[in-house]
Amino acid sequence: MATEHLAVPSLIARFNELYGTRLQDLGKPVLTEALFKEHFHGLAREGLCKALTAFYQYDIAFDLLYENREWRMLSLLQKNGVEMAAGVLETLQAFAQADFGLALVTNNPLQRALSAMRYATNGKGKELAACFGTDMFEAQNLQKPSPDVYLRAIDLLAADRGSSLCVEDSVTGVKAAVAAGLKCFGFTGFSHDKHALSHRLRENGAVACFDDWKHFGPAYIETDYVQRQMWTREEPASGVDLESLRKACGDSLPAGYYELLRLSDGGFGKLSMEPFWCDLFKIQEALEIEEDGQKALYPVLKQHARLNDLFVIGSSGDGELIAIKKTVGSIWRIAIDKRGGREPGAAVEIAQSFDDLMQQIFLSRQV
Repeated sequence: MATEHLAVPSLIARFNELYGTRLQDLGKPVLTEALFKEHFHGLAREGLCKALTAFYQYDIAFDLLYENREWRMLSLLQKNGVEMAAGVLETLQAFAQADFGLALVTNNPLQRALSAMRYATNGKGKELAACFGTDMFEAQNLQKPSPDVYLRAIDLLAADRGSSLCVEDSVTGVKAAVAAGLKCFGFTGFSHDKHALSHRLRENGAVACFDDWKHFGPAYIETDYVQRQMWTREEPASGVDLESLRKACGDSLPAGYYELLRLSDGGFGKLSMEPFWCDLFKIQEALEIEEDGQKALYPVLKQHARLNDLFVIGSSGDGELIAIKKTVGSIWRIAIDKRGGREPGAAVEIAQSFDDLMQQIFLSRQV
């Protein structure tokens, strides 16, 4: 539920009203949204006050900062309504049907979580709440990034930690999940800079990130993606090869593709979207297909003229190619044989941008 854009500004306003003048007199910076997101994203209540106290070297009183906080938040949620993440309800319902136990684990009071659902703009908050039933856990004074709230939930639910997973949208939450020994995935759908947040979450232990729940559910239910390894990394692309790619394709390929090649010219690993695996071609392999009119190595590309605007970047290893739609930057899979009942030449969009693909790729640090 998208509550942060309401919760954070109101809390910052309250903080600056109480402490702004005194802190400025001491030469301390005013608390801004940028400063909050950099240092305190995901923190709440006692944990936030402790972090603010350490940062400003000034005692920030919880009772004062959070006085009547939930009444103010309830008013804001009721007045503005709350956006529900696209596809989250359908995804969680699918998980429940697949015999996954679902629980809500939050740093904020459960009252706020339930209020956010009550005032969901799509009117489906009760259905979302029903996914969790009574399995809702509030951190109280044991705030994330401490793992205590997760450990308590696992204990009370008698869940198997090794086969459990969670979704978090902040570094604070990811740290808590990882410390609890859980496999954690990052959600970036409400972030203004999804790519940057994705990297921060993965750097802190998230195994993969997604910005649309429709990319999360089907892959996790239908595959063993939760057990995936990090991508196997190759040597970075040389400047000569990158220049050859630019000369051949100009500005028709997305910047993210070049960014990936600078990290790893080639590589392989699992994806959370079809075709669930990618063998990324080296630059010279991709250019060999492109410069030969995409015909010699894969005749199907020659037989279907509508595929001419696709630049092949890899293979599924199971009868499909993975390609970028030039100038648009979307990602497509192309059937090259009849395995799985697919007609050769059939092309399906699997991601709207290269960034969507990049969020599935977490390169190991060792070559």
